[in-house]
Amino acid sequence: MKSKILLSIALLSLSVNASGADLHCTTKQKNAAAFTLAQELIVPVQNVEILRYLPGPWTEAVFGNVGTDQVTVRAPNRSNRGLTVKTYAVSAEQIGDTGDCNIRGILEQ
Repeated sequence: MKSKILLSIALLSLSVNASGADLHCTTKQKNAAAFTLAQELIVPVQNVEILRYLPGPWTEAVFGNVGTDQVTVRAPNRSNRGLTVKTYAVSAEQIGDTGDCNIRGILEQ
């Protein structure tokens, strides 16, 4: 019984690690959009909120895929005491066959 529990824990750990790797590029894209808006408004990046992430088209090769996803972010705007909401197309390139990527560019929509 104890070995079954240990096996279950090990399998759960592996599945969490695999899904975490898949989300690494998504996190980088969200962070890039948040940083871009924070720089523009001159506010701390911690004040930027991710509102929406929409996956876009990606190539479907074995490795080195490229694609662009849309990230909508919101932050307080000091100049008008309101909120600024912007959507960015964040382009990325997969690193090998991992869940990691390099950000290639950010374009305001």
